[in-house]
Amino acid sequence: MRPDRLLPICVVACVGLPDQAIAGWSCGIDESLLPQVYALEVIDDRLMAYVGPIERSEDGAGATVVSVDAQGNWTVQPRSEVPIRTASVYADACMDPPPDEEWLRANQPWWDPENHYFQQKIGVCATGGGKRWGGISFYGGEGYGGVGGIVEEDIETGSIRYYRPLKLLDRSTSHLAYFGDNLWIGTAWYGECGTGVGVGVLSAFFDNDEMYADWTLGAGTCGFQVSDMVVHSDALWIATELGLSKVSLSGSRYHYKKFAWTNYVPTGDAENPMREVTCDEVYEELFESEELANAPANDDGAPYAVLWGRVSELRPNFAWQYVRKLNGLDPTDRARVAGLAFTKRGSGDCGVFFFDPATGQTRSLAHAPECPDRLFVSTAPETIYFVLEKELHFVHLSESVGEIHRLPLPDDNFETYRASLAVKPNDQYFPSRESNRLLPTLAGTLNDGRIAIVMGIDMPADDQYSYLFVRNDDHWDIEDQKWCHRFEFPCTFETLDSDVSYYWEMQNGRSVWSQSPEHNDFLKFVESRSPLNEFGHPMAEKELRFDVDGISSSVVARGNYGQDTGLIGTYSMRIVVDGEELRSFSVATCGASSFGRYLLVHPCSSSGNGHLINLESGETRIDSLMQVVWVN
Repeated sequence: MRPDRLLPICVVACVGLPDQAIAGWSCGIDESLLPQVYALEVIDDRLMAYVGPIERSEDGAGATVVSVDAQGNWTVQPRSEVPIRTASVYADACMDPPPDEEWLRANQPWWDPENHYFQQKIGVCATGGGKRWGGISFYGGEGYGGVGGIVEEDIETGSIRYYRPLKLLDRSTSHLAYFGDNLWIGTAWYGECGTGVGVGVLSAFFDNDEMYADWTLGAGTCGFQVSDMVVHSDALWIATELGLSKVSLSGSRYHYKKFAWTNYVPTGDAENPMREVTCDEVYEELFESEELANAPANDDGAPYAVLWGRVSELRPNFAWQYVRKLNGLDPTDRARVAGLAFTKRGSGDCGVFFFDPATGQTRSLAHAPECPDRLFVSTAPETIYFVLEKELHFVHLSESVGEIHRLPLPDDNFETYRASLAVKPNDQYFPSRESNRLLPTLAGTLNDGRIAIVMGIDMPADDQYSYLFVRNDDHWDIEDQKWCHRFEFPCTFETLDSDVSYYWEMQNGRSVWSQSPEHNDFLKFVESRSPLNEFGHPMAEKELRFDVDGISSSVVARGNYGQDTGLIGTYSMRIVVDGEELRSFSVATCGASSFGRYLLVHPCSSSGNGHLINLESGETRIDSLMQVVWVN
């Protein structure tokens, strides 16, 4: 669709508005390129929406006004001046509680009550649920800063409590509304250019007396910069730079399903001034707009690129599908996980298996007297590698069962290569001796099709010197070498197309959550937080909520908190399906990942206590897993 079908016409001039006066003013994109809605009002029981773009002249500021009645009919009203919406960071304070000094001192080393560069203003408030709520704002330019959050005041007792949800820490609250027993938070960034883009609208809810704020993946406002919020006719209306959103109750008892979203954009057509759309339609129309594509760059970059950055970060599913469509690929075909490779001990031997999540079928690949220490997988072609008895074994998934190929491993004596190596440990750590052995850490296929294996020697601080051995004819040659930091696992090379199974003993419990859950098509909600335990020390908690064909499930993991790595050494995990807790793990669980309908939980050992769990039923599909790796 052409941009003139998407963007409205501003029929009233507007001039003289300071940047901070209109909360929807965009720092990065000329708002005339977007289907912006600037402000909302309720007049005579009708919702009035001021749609852009607005123009500036000596006569003042105005915009086209459209209204909607109780039956959902939109009409154009007489043009009017745009209501001034002073940004929360510049507004008069609506609450002025004492700061939460204990939290600030513990989490913000630069905070000091005398430091005027640290700002905290509550310029927007809402009332609901027996509480008065305040949103924290701060100016983040020119060396100033602050920490976002929400303040709760109990109306009856006057007690004050601060909440610091993760996604609000680096953003200001620009708007607040209480609707459907939830607090709705509009976000923004206030800097030199005025009001900058936030992360859209967050929905806050409470669990075990803690506040969690997040957006719902795949639903919500199309825009990310909130200009106004109004509760009217049993609905919450939200104006953004990409149109108007209506939030209504759906009747579900689950937080992440109980709200229904409808989105509109102005059309510029007097007969049909607003058009119902999906967010994907809005994004695609804008990215196909020649006007947006050819708009000149400003200090923040080209408008097209700025918008793409927002959408790809906050609506990654659309970005993935759109790029696939541009490249002539099926946009609905996600980055496919072909299955799960795993080892499992049987009666007298150990099997290497492949599980296909699409069919739910398990296929036997190989059997050996002992289980390998780890599995490696290469995707071009899809091949499973493992090491047994000084041999590299590999199975191509395209071949028949039991077709195992074998190659001898490179000489594992480090002294064989020491003199010729450019990258190697200091002799004080590894003096010359026969016991210095290289261990296989990764195997797979190079971009040119040759088989390769990474052999490494571990250092006392868990870092590693690694060497890329490549199979040429009937021998191995070292073609690359590097030092890897202790948190860089696996230590790999750019030319090697491979992944490795979770190897908990070597990782010492550092690696816990694979990123795959956050790219699961069924994922609807994810939250990371760091509550305090009974001793006042921070823990780490991660919650993921899924909706699989109408069945809701959630996974909550708790563990120790690592400043650099987040959740480490998980010691409990709960699985709730359709409101009922079906599974609970209290053992030391180091790994969890998911794809589609399945969640993989793995203990901090190779003892055979891993589980593959169906998110629809909570039932274990495969148990007693030892080494595991997703085949991408």
